[in-house]
Amino acid sequence: MRVAMLVNTYVPAPEGGAERQCRRLARALIARGCDVRVFAGRATRDEPDRMTVEGAAIHRFGPPLPVLAVSSRARRWPPGGRGGHVWSFWRHLPAVYAARRGFIRELLAWCRASPDAFDVLHVHETGWLAGLGVAAGQILRRPVVCKAATRPALPRIGYDTPRRRRWDAFRRQADAWIAPTETARDELAAAGLAFERIHVIPNGIEIPESPADPWNSSSVLYVGNLTQGAAWKGFDVLFDAWGLVAGARPGARLTVVGAGDPALWRHRLNAAGAEQTAHFTGYLPDPSDAFRAAGIFILPSRVEGMSNALLEAQSFGLACVASDIPGNRAVVSDGVNGRLVPPDDPAALAAVLIELLDDADQRTRLGAAARRIAAERFRMECVAEKVLALYHQLQALRREE
Repeated sequence: MRVAMLVNTYVPAPEGGAERQCRRLARALIARGCDVRVFAGRATRDEPDRMTVEGAAIHRFGPPLPVLAVSSRARRWPPGGRGGHVWSFWRHLPAVYAARRGFIRELLAWCRASPDAFDVLHVHETGWLAGLGVAAGQILRRPVVCKAATRPALPRIGYDTPRRRRWDAFRRQADAWIAPTETARDELAAAGLAFERIHVIPNGIEIPESPADPWNSSSVLYVGNLTQGAAWKGFDVLFDAWGLVAGARPGARLTVVGAGDPALWRHRLNAAGAEQTAHFTGYLPDPSDAFRAAGIFILPSRVEGMSNALLEAQSFGLACVASDIPGNRAVVSDGVNGRLVPPDDPAALAAVLIELLDDADQRTRLGAAARRIAAERFRMECVAEKVLALYHQLQALRREE
């Protein structure tokens, strides 16, 4: 099976959730004998047009996309803001528009010059790239699978994309859709996509051999990109809750892993007298050591598809505390393999954190169940088998046409 994957950027560029899932799935499919190549945009001028990463052939197209403009969430919701600040979006629009136009032209030209390049195309998002993927699939007469990676599951295509209406029409013609949760499936169906073409397959995670030790560690960990904004990720809830925790338990410690300027949040912690209890590491290409050193993981998001960081924390056997929203409920059952708290409620979040800080037995029990359930439901090997079966199903349907 020759599989092509389409994603915004690829390593060595910093990974978002879709990019991380793309890389993990590529590794798992290669291990099953698939020939995998990845089509991606260019994050910097230094990235080569062609390279091999973990056995996958990488093809990069278009001029570099401005790093600050990679995330649409960051453009619309600057860190610390819940209001609709869009100045950054319009500031970066010309450069983003040009980069995407170059990406589109180069990818479609490559497809026309390579008529037998792959058997199936897997697009790791449902925005404009999904439309471009369907156009490429139609050129090569190959099936196209699009995976929902965000909420809403079928996002609006912005003005920073050339011929955005064209890509909106094309993406609706995908042969199949992957929804990581039932909520995402229902959103895609409500957007007018054929229900029978939507397949619920969760995100996958690799289970580490060496887990964390929640009994002997009560350190609290958050992993997430600070540039994504409080409106989505609930940073205001996180740090307001931590101010309450630090006041009640002065020995408690919080580690924050992720890119972005923490200055605003340091100021907020300082106002609560808790700045010295939090450590911001910045971006870590491999946060495994941070997961392994923690005992509790926290995710207070207002919006999530299916969080890679939450799955990773579960795979390491951490006691997880997450906001009670659909994407998190798909991973955490309250009191079984983690705790769920109401979104937008720092006091409730702080109360559960204090409870876990004081109760090593509960941390250990929740963490053990989290690791066991992650291995049963979200192990990447199992997810890859389901995706591969979908590829074969689509190939069989094409042969019958």
